Amino acid sequence: MNKPNWDKWSLMPEVELWEAAALSLDIDPDEVGTGSDSDGNVYMDIKDAFNGMSKSFIDRLEIIERSAGITLNPVSKSPWMTWKSKVPLSEFVSWCVKNKLQMPNELADKHDGNKTPPPDFDKASPTYPPVDNTSQDVKWRKAFEYESEGLNALYDLIEHHFFDENDNPIYDSVKWPLKKNLESDWLTGRTLDEADTIITSSKRKGKAEK
Repeated sequence: MNKPNWDKWSLMPEVELWEAAALSLDIDPDEVGTGSDSDGNVYMDIKDAFNGMSKSFIDRLEIIERSAGITLNPVSKSPWMTWKSKVPLSEFVSWCVKNKLQMPNELADKHDGNKTPPPDFDKASPTYPPVDNTSQDVKWRKAFEYESEGLNALYDLIEHHFFDENDNPIYDSVKWPLKKNLESDWLTGRTLDEADTIITSSKRKGKAEK
């Protein structure tokens, strides 16, 4: 197979996992075909979908697929075919570097090794300071980087009803708004009630507050 057109692929902000596997092996994704059944449905299993590809490609894609959502964070995930999930190209390159996977220089150039580390980052030991997950002061979780219309509506609901006038979160259940007073353009009815339960962890007190 031919090498990728790096003038094209190096400018891609995100790629599907199978495309990432091909690029990391210096294979042009445009020349990679997928297998399908007699009805024209693409096989979900990697070995069936990419039956004509080399073992090195299959092995690389299996590693990438099983890392998705664990050490590699896709920006969108295909529910049936994980290998079609999308990941930022620069993040994929950084993941390859971290896992010492060989890749062509054209792809390795996407890795910003001189990126300024965040505050309190220990350069001698590349780990973030420990976070106390039991504290109400926790401000960061990797899940916050995931976006969807429903989550945005949930965050809007929290910011509108569960923060005070000084933009501080309200943890005192006595000061929470009544369920019947909650408003959302996206969340309605039972969905709105369930959102309130999630936000308050079912810690509301008294039937009158429902």
